[in-house]
Amino acid sequence: MNQVSEIKMDEVIQHAVEHHGGERASVIPILSEINETFGYIPLEALGKIRRLINTPEEGLFLADSHLYATASFYSMFSVKPWENTSSVFARALRVMWWARVK
Repeated sequence: MNQVSEIKMDEVIQHAVEHHGGERASVIPILSEINETFGYIPLEALGKIRRLINTPEEGLFLADSHLYATASFYSMFSVKPWENTSSVFARALRVMWWARVK
């Protein structure tokens, strides 16, 4: 993991899950917070999110593939780091749009 330190990622994920809750309906807000913090959703984060929100006793189980499908489906998310200034500008526009929608 070269772009994002694992300790920082763990802190952000833990905060997002505590803030938004650990149920299925919280997946998009959790992914959104991670995406806003790092500019993308590191693939390593998906397993960490899954371990925090899966509660077999309540019948909730999400696989990494479910989280990846959600993260890659919505255009407001990115699973790859941004590389150039035009991408940074596009991300800023999406973040501003997302903030208005909330």
